[in-house]
Amino acid sequence: MAKRDNEIVKESKKNDIYKNIKQYCYFATKEQCNELLYLSKEYKDCKNYIYSKYSGINSLCILDKSDKLIRDVWTHNGFIDNWGIPRRFIRNAIDDAIGNIKTNWIASIKKIKRAIVESERFTEQQKHLAFYILKAKPLLQEVLTTHNINKVPDKFAKTPYKDRLFVYKQICRLYRKHKGNVPHTKSLTMQFDGEMYCYNKGNISLTCSKKGKRIVLQVNTDTVFKGNIKINVAKDKITISKGIVIYAKKNENPENVIGIDKNYVNAIDTSNETSFGVNLNKIQTNYSDRLQAKNKKRQFYFNKVKELLKPDKDGNVSKENRSKAQRIIKFNLGKVKYNKEKNRLVEEMRKCVNKGINDLLKMEKPTEIVCEDLSFQGKNKKKRSKRNKRLLGGWIKGYIQEKVEYKSAINGTSIYKTNAAYTSQTCSLCEDFGVRKGDMFHCSNCNRVVYSGHESAKVTLARRYDKEITLKTPPKKVKAILEKRLLDKEKNKGLSEPSQPRPSQGGANDE
Repeated sequence: MAKRDNEIVKESKKNDIYKNIKQYCYFATKEQCNELLYLSKEYKDCKNYIYSKYSGINSLCILDKSDKLIRDVWTHNGFIDNWGIPRRFIRNAIDDAIGNIKTNWIASIKKIKRAIVESERFTEQQKHLAFYILKAKPLLQEVLTTHNINKVPDKFAKTPYKDRLFVYKQICRLYRKHKGNVPHTKSLTMQFDGEMYCYNKGNISLTCSKKGKRIVLQVNTDTVFKGNIKINVAKDKITISKGIVIYAKKNENPENVIGIDKNYVNAIDTSNETSFGVNLNKIQTNYSDRLQAKNKKRQFYFNKVKELLKPDKDGNVSKENRSKAQRIIKFNLGKVKYNKEKNRLVEEMRKCVNKGINDLLKMEKPTEIVCEDLSFQGKNKKKRSKRNKRLLGGWIKGYIQEKVEYKSAINGTSIYKTNAAYTSQTCSLCEDFGVRKGDMFHCSNCNRVVYSGHESAKVTLARRYDKEITLKTPPKKVKAILEKRLLDKEKNKGLSEPSQPRPSQGGANDE
């Protein structure tokens, strides 16, 4: 394991691949668990306080100087001792929370920039000013708080006041739209720096609230972490996690671009008419049906508890009904076995997906994978049964896409996303609209009946080289483009084919 750490640990860059590895502690005593629970609850309260105080626009310029303006100030005036745990935990809580706030700001600013680029209301000069403000935090804070800038930068001094005012208002409007909610955590997770723990013969020693003492826990692997780690405290186990960076391999395979289709039947179907993660639908259907049956039984007991706790006319609940409801909750509505079975079924699905993607990269050896962008949120007007809706709701397409991108990045394979509109309803040969019946695609123009997953993958690959249909093209416009192409083909076909002779012109029938 030490060899693995030497291979993957390096300074972070833009194209780095991040992974989270974990250790588990199963044999902690009750005293050790109570100590860690106490520390993690105080740590959580400190983080939530920081979230509530420093997530606003007035704190934007403070975030980059949190060491001096927050941590050192709290230490100097003694405010850091209000939580009753060692100062080192509070300093880590400050760094942890401020890091999350910064991440939220970066995400919001990216969304604002994307909205400005896609908008047709901004001129090039206005876009330049908007991006300059979004990059300079003091200017951005001034715009968000006062809707104006007192001292305009020299390069924008000649910009008309109306244009500047328009930019200020649009930035404020877009920030209100994309800022998100104030962060809040419920998880009992703490960050430990490298000096707060050490490994020794399969055990890890952790700093605790008592001076000069440490908590010694047995871990399930021989991996020795270095640097900051995170510890999550739960009832049944303690989890130690560490974020690492992985080197991407160089893809030395000859150029090979393939299209893939993510569907419910198999994890992945390719344009080369191969399938990986075969029969994923059986595992997903089994998962959904078993949980549905369990939830149906549990709902009976939930309704029973609700009925027992329903107050009478005087607004009181009898002791007998209250104790009976508590017994039902304790013995019939526990979540230990339920969660174990649920997690087992989820891991079975993920195992099928991961094996399928590994086989895809090993057998096909692609240099580029072309896939559909299924991140859109559209209204599906197609009528489906309740069961079909439930099954499709449990489809792990997001997990499949995430793993395809992750494993492709490790293997040096690039990902190209295309527009997903009508890829499963279009013929790959004639580009005419067909009909899907179950898992088969029927094209009346070509008189073909083929497997829909492979056909959709071929259409997805063709979209890679389509200059008219881009990733951002709306579905209605995609349909209009495809219909226009069909009309043009029919016209060209009519012009190229010789017209049939009329009876007056003579022909074969005149003999």
